[in-house]
Amino acid sequence: MPVYNGGSYLAPAIESILGQSYTDFELILLDDGSTDGSAAVMDRYAEADSRVRLVRAPHRGYVAALNDGLELARGRFIARMDADDIALPDRFYAQVEALQARPHLAVIGSHVEEIDQAGRRLGLSLSPVGSRAVTRVAESASPVHHPAVLMRREAVESVGGYRPEFEVAQDYDLWLRILDAGLEIDNLPRVLLRYRCHPGSVSSTRPARQGVCSLMARAASRMRRDDLPDPVIPGAAVDPESLSGLPVAYRPCATEVWEAVNGPVRRATADDVIAAVESASGDAHIGRCQRVTARFLLHASARLFILRRYADSWRALRHAHALDLLVVARQVAATVALKVPRSARGIGYSVSTRFGPR
Repeated sequence: MPVYNGGSYLAPAIESILGQSYTDFELILLDDGSTDGSAAVMDRYAEADSRVRLVRAPHRGYVAALNDGLELARGRFIARMDADDIALPDRFYAQVEALQARPHLAVIGSHVEEIDQAGRRLGLSLSPVGSRAVTRVAESASPVHHPAVLMRREAVESVGGYRPEFEVAQDYDLWLRILDAGLEIDNLPRVLLRYRCHPGSVSSTRPARQGVCSLMARAASRMRRDDLPDPVIPGAAVDPESLSGLPVAYRPCATEVWEAVNGPVRRATADDVIAAVESASGDAHIGRCQRVTARFLLHASARLFILRRYADSWRALRHAHALDLLVVARQVAATVALKVPRSARGIGYSVSTRFGPR
């Protein structure tokens, strides 16, 4: 558990681990130079429970702390936990049982329950279940929730652990390298972690950086699978410029980079959307990005319509139609389906869920 200024969330996170029904574990607390009183909290638990190992270091960042934890861990299996989440009591028991039963399984995760700063339930975040579903989701997003996983130590070490170049998408890069090595990742179809959503999370504070790193992780995975050298240079920055330096066949589409840097086009201002549409239209490699670009233009058209820029909305829609008619047809079908009563679609309940981890 890396800790940097864990605040009021830290004690409940630690207690949720020490209260596990599976008791044969060590809890390695990695104090990454906290300055808010977290050190005193960690001292208290280290003195009270012999299973707690407290390691202090100057502030170097999350990835450095994660790799320190891998080196220090003495167990065959390594569980990840963040200092603001809450593990449910049977988490370790269920995940250890899963890894012991499946020798080829390298990582096991779970569904998570999202909670707010006060611990109130926000909804469920569902993870793909089954190796095939995990592999499919991994093509576009992280297939597991990082703080909810139990990993086979030898598998993580065999692919080199966490890469600091990916900084805020270090977990997604790790999962792709594990899958590319022919190992399996899966999720248990049950909730084993309460995941805290708050303004200080990486997805809230550094979405652009996370988006760019995720695009590079996917491109690197595709190149490895095609028996090409991994494009990431140790110690070099992963940024939009490094993405543009990738071989054309593996380079993200211009619209993907735009959304990674600027955020979803559905939330952009009118001027930003128009600039994005012009950028998409001028993509020199649009031929290999037709479907992705058409989907982007469709979302841009909808956003411009909401903002009452009707002429611009129509131009974006026409361009999307010219690139890929099927994308437009599928979107229309999906919109119509949403208007059909739930009962007519065979859905007898209503749950607010989001498929796939952040």
